[in-house]
Amino acid sequence: MVTAVGTAVTGLAVGDRAFGFALTGAGTYATDTLLLGSATARTPDALSDEWAATVPVAGTTALDVVDQLALPRGGRLLVNGIGGGVGLAVAQLARAGGLEVIGTAGVTKRDVVTGTGAAFVDHRAPGAIDRLRAFAPDGFDGVVDLVGGASLRAVAPLAATPRAVVSVGDPTVGEVGGVVVERHTDRRTLERVAALMVQGVLDPHVTAVYPFDRAAQALARVEDGHATGKTVLDLSTRGQRGQ
Repeated sequence: MVTAVGTAVTGLAVGDRAFGFALTGAGTYATDTLLLGSATARTPDALSDEWAATVPVAGTTALDVVDQLALPRGGRLLVNGIGGGVGLAVAQLARAGGLEVIGTAGVTKRDVVTGTGAAFVDHRAPGAIDRLRAFAPDGFDGVVDLVGGASLRAVAPLAATPRAVVSVGDPTVGEVGGVVVERHTDRRTLERVAALMVQGVLDPHVTAVYPFDRAAQALARVEDGHATGKTVLDLSTRGQRGQ
């Protein structure tokens, strides 16, 4: 839990629960840290600390992607690597905006993906690209890539136009005509995501919570590329909470 220790941030009082971006403009984990005043928000009473911890990076990235694409209702969106925290959030926000969502992931993530209302395609199955193309023969209105590399290059041609390809982590997306997501690390974006969680529009799908002294295991879980949803560190606990 992050607790406000000063009153420089509008809307915060000493002792309020808070969440936001570290001085790097990204996420961090530490027992003590500083948050940018302009990138810090009060945690709503109805929002748990575990869920609030997923907002600054995964939640706001997903919102930025959906905002940037600005697809009309009824559009078709492909999410490459949908099973992680950002992908599942993109799927939920896109579905709430009236989009048809198709996502690629490993078979172990099928249920959580379809639970968002998205269609699932096993990225390892033979003929996966052909299956994806069948959903949008004239091209997807938007393609969100969360994998990068060869996988990005495989799905990029499925977009109706190259500029409709948005990558979250691969800066080489420009080589296929796409763009990198434009990030917004301000208080308003944080508050928008938190509100969507409170309203029940967005579930971060926290699938594992680790105490701070098991940060290395938590990081390994994420880096192996097979984690579903979000893995969270709980700085207030020690012991065996990870799954």
